[in-house]
Amino acid sequence: MALNSCNSVGQISGTKINSSVTLTKTGGTLIYSNNPETITNDLADPTKDGVYLYRDNTPGRSRAFFYHLNKSGSNIKIRVELKNTSGANMNIWQARHGTAISSYYQMAGATAWQNYLGTSASDNYVTTIANGATYVIQETASIPDGSVGVGIIDFVCTNSSTGAAVGCQVTIYAYQSSVKSTLTAATLKTSGSTPYGPSYTGQVRGTFSHCSRTASIVWRSSNGSQYLRVGQNFLTSDLTNEYESGVDATNSKTVTINGNYGVDYTLTYTLIDDKPQNTVYGYIQDGFPNVYILQDNGSTGLCASSSTTDAWNYDTTILNGSTQTKTIWYTLAGGDASPVDLYWA
Repeated sequence: MALNSCNSVGQISGTKINSSVTLTKTGGTLIYSNNPETITNDLADPTKDGVYLYRDNTPGRSRAFFYHLNKSGSNIKIRVELKNTSGANMNIWQARHGTAISSYYQMAGATAWQNYLGTSASDNYVTTIANGATYVIQETASIPDGSVGVGIIDFVCTNSSTGAAVGCQVTIYAYQSSVKSTLTAATLKTSGSTPYGPSYTGQVRGTFSHCSRTASIVWRSSNGSQYLRVGQNFLTSDLTNEYESGVDATNSKTVTINGNYGVDYTLTYTLIDDKPQNTVYGYIQDGFPNVYILQDNGSTGLCASSSTTDAWNYDTTILNGSTQTKTIWYTLAGGDASPVDLYWA
């Protein structure tokens, strides 16, 4: 099925169901880079000691996610580099991945996720590298000054002989496009920037145990309009298991990502028409003119609301007294940590 067009249906209302839903933390390790959110002089440079935006060792299946605004005054690229620290030859496999660049900060995130959803979820062999060697697994196109670069990549490193998952070192860094040919010779050290303000701000970097959330939800037409609120502020979130704390490997501080950038939600809905009302609708709504990226039973939609009271109708299904299952995939696109409400009505 195709998602409905990006038509505004005005403001809708319903009953919040967060208290009855428990998310399951799943997926691989999340390697998250969003501090400094704005890159000024935090650039790798082979002619002197450079800097990396974030680095940590990951134990196995992982996702790297970065979201950075270029204000360095020059064109830059951002790289995700893997280093074999396993002591033996290591295979690198990648699954879903995507990058995007935009001067509209929300569109950069939404488009990167759209590109991510357009790739294979299966592990695809990339290369084999020796112990101590490095490999650039992801790199953006040139990011102009004033634009945002976003990247997501799911990957796993394995022992080339046994096939068992092994740990590898992940480094995310930015550099001027003109030094690409000699960049790998750079000596990298951590940026001097540290997370500012409370540890739950969106602008953090860190390593988190899980990159995904899942839940199974039953909706009955006799219950009327109901919604699940995701991405609510960390301090006020009432959705069980939505957030988890991580550690910034550069300073050992505990951090939490407000809004859960980099985390995706897979929600399996069982829709039961027991009233009956025959036709049900799916809506997405929040209090900010956000950009939405959502997948409904494998069909992807990317839409922007035109006002803070708009809802986007993404699904119209005729149940006609039947029961149907819908799998809704969602993530916060980036650039705004306001919550989003996912409705069935």
